[in-house]
Amino acid sequence: MNASAPKLFRLPPKASRREQDQWKKQMRLWLSNQIDDYSVKEIHNANANAPTWEEICIGEARAGHPEGLRKLYPHFADCIFSPERERWHRYPKYEMVADVAEMAAEYAQHIRVLWRKQYGKVNRTRDERQAGSSAEHFAVDICKELFGKEAAHLTVEAVHAAAKPSGKHKPRRK
Repeated sequence: MNASAPKLFRLPPKASRREQDQWKKQMRLWLSNQIDDYSVKEIHNANANAPTWEEICIGEARAGHPEGLRKLYPHFADCIFSPERERWHRYPKYEMVADVAEMAAEYAQHIRVLWRKQYGKVNRTRDERQAGSSAEHFAVDICKELFGKEAAHLTVEAVHAAAKPSGKHKPRRK
């Protein structure tokens, strides 16, 4: 189901409640479809560049878990060990963590790109942001629909926090 974009970037000032609800529903449906298409393309690109099972087993062996590599090469199992580590040093962690708030921040950024392509505009007024029609609000709604329980705690403030870079920032020049 391919929904079309709403004709207007923002509602007229005197729009009725019914018109507002229809516009939000149409905008959310269009953005949801666009985000789905974007996600499918990202997954396809990720799978094209995905590591092989052998590369994954080698990475796990370097992280201190050589069992997978031993199963992959049973005739060399007695020779496969994790690399030596220095005293008091731990093996590096080999894990992937996906944060729902970071995904929502990425979706909000993509929504702004979609708006720029479709309407030539990106920014919303303060009243529109407070009314719940900002990119972050739409991203939170889409994530709650996609991820269910994992995104139940997601708020617009969490999306804003995830979008900000971490670490020390350079002081402003005067």
